[in-house]
Amino acid sequence: MNAFHMYWNPSQEERNFNDYTILTMILSALQWKAINGGHLSFYGDQQTVTYLERLHLAELWDQCNGTILDQKIDRNHYNVSVFYTIGKFIALLQESCPCAMLDTDLIIWKDISSFLQEKEAAFTHWEDTKASTSWYCSKEKLPIPQGYQFHPKWDFKRRAANTSFMYFNQSKLRDYYAECAMRYMWNNPCTEKAIGNAGILFAEQRLFTMCIDERGNWKKTAPLLDITWNAKKGKFQISKNLPDGWEFFQPDNHNIATHTWIAKAQIDKNESYRTYFCCRLIEKICAISQTMEKTLVSMTAMQPYFRLLDLYGTTEQMLNQRIVTRQLYEET
Repeated sequence: MNAFHMYWNPSQEERNFNDYTILTMILSALQWKAINGGHLSFYGDQQTVTYLERLHLAELWDQCNGTILDQKIDRNHYNVSVFYTIGKFIALLQESCPCAMLDTDLIIWKDISSFLQEKEAAFTHWEDTKASTSWYCSKEKLPIPQGYQFHPKWDFKRRAANTSFMYFNQSKLRDYYAECAMRYMWNNPCTEKAIGNAGILFAEQRLFTMCIDERGNWKKTAPLLDITWNAKKGKFQISKNLPDGWEFFQPDNHNIATHTWIAKAQIDKNESYRTYFCCRLIEKICAISQTMEKTLVSMTAMQPYFRLLDLYGTTEQMLNQRIVTRQLYEET
């Protein structure tokens, strides 16, 4: 199975990923290769690829492509400030099926090959669209390009799919979804001020379920985690499938995945948790790759974490001595 990461930034500013962002990306690649194998690619803008090469991180992937997205994303027709994940769809079309896409802030801990057997498509988890918010507005409020029409069989009552992970077994279904999304984004007058993130979430998350349903592939589609995120309440709905919930931001492998996702703003604020998170990921990276350990030691931003690990031995000892915390959010 082919897989890829994508990071495309329309800004011309020099890349400078923060500590936990770069560690999550590194471990996402290492863990996928170690557990699920296959050919792993990276698609990005040229500045990002150059940045990864300078830090000696490009070797994490079997290939790094820094040209095709810059070439194919036409800023005259795509509003990249709104449709900032347009690169996902272009990269998706470059891969041979079966293929998987992972966001760079998602780590999949377990072998999912048996789960994907006989699946036509898969995604991370459900998203509730019932309560209209700035994330999921009504059909009538969605801006559309001139002459564009929604397919009459698209069911707007369907839940959306969180697509931080996507899998397609066959190119026909993959192509249809990607082309529908890109057609919606082409010359779309949507602005962030008008509807927040509803435009990109329609193209990426809602069209995923609508297209698969329309094409009759729904019975062979499933989420990695059969739980539903309620955007309005900011939490997962209680599920019999995961009675203890999913602390998606925790860097532990007792669940199928870790996703920093919407926790990034809180990680930025909580220095004690951020230190724990970075140290824990460094432990896991070093356990997989001695080469990457040497690379991390050479990074100025990582040296405080290595000093802590040298002093206390493990993150578990740091927790025991209350140097760091596993609690990201305040208890309510």
